[in-house]
Amino acid sequence: MRILTLIHLYPPHHVGGYEVACRGVMERLHGRGHDVTVLTSDVEVPGTDGASSPNSVAVRREMRLWFDGDAFAPLRPGPLGRLSLERANQRALRNALREARPDVASIWSLGYCSWSLVRMLEDE
Repeated sequence: MRILTLIHLYPPHHVGGYEVACRGVMERLHGRGHDVTVLTSDVEVPGTDGASSPNSVAVRREMRLWFDGDAFAPLRPGPLGRLSLERANQRALRNALREARPDVASIWSLGYCSWSLVRMLEDE
């Protein structure tokens, strides 16, 4: 089975146990023979060494969050900025769907993510 997982952060870039739990599930599914692709944000947690925490599943760090990590606050873009961010995330999802051709989508925490992606998955 081909699985596409959406989550706001994914190890080695994470801020808590939820992302680590998601990774554990995805790694176990992959170990059982499933083809797993994770679509997550491009956020990089400072001080994280990616080489120290390799993933055996495909991880696409292409989504943009509605969050400003430097200011530690939600983004508040104007109308054109909102449109640009949504279109970029929808494009990332379309590309992931086209390339991974999933049988199922697994949606985890979408904090500060584009909720339009859930609607797109409903339409698939």
